[in-house]
Amino acid sequence: MEYLRIANWEKYQHYKNRNPRWVKLYIDIFNRPNWISLDDKSKFLLLICLGIGAICDGKIPKCAKTLQKISNLRRKPDLKPLIDIGFLIPDASTMLYREENNKNKSREEDKKPFNELTEDELFELKAMRQYELDRSRSLDS
Repeated sequence: MEYLRIANWEKYQHYKNRNPRWVKLYIDIFNRPNWISLDDKSKFLLLICLGIGAICDGKIPKCAKTLQKISNLRRKPDLKPLIDIGFLIPDASTMLYREENNKNKSREEDKKPFNELTEDELFELKAMRQYELDRSRSLDS
């Protein structure tokens, strides 16, 4: 699966190796020209990306269908406006993984058991587990 990375992720999340229930959202983001230029759907999607980034260390699936499923959206999201303003950038680890994966693909396919989850399925599973945890916590409070 290909990913995009939230630019300057460290600014929004300073925790390492944890899945917190919140991210930093600086109020000045609402006055920035690139925020003002976005339509309302893209503004909402930006906030969704911050939430998913908290679960996945600043990474967002590039696949609109996967992002739609993880975030429970009714329609496939359009990431292009967020890419155009520089909020989402290509993930270097995805590009390195793709290059390495292409080299070893034939060897891995021979060894891979049938019951092993794909990278897409693992990403979705992790995001959905965190969603369920957060939902149960919010119902408890």
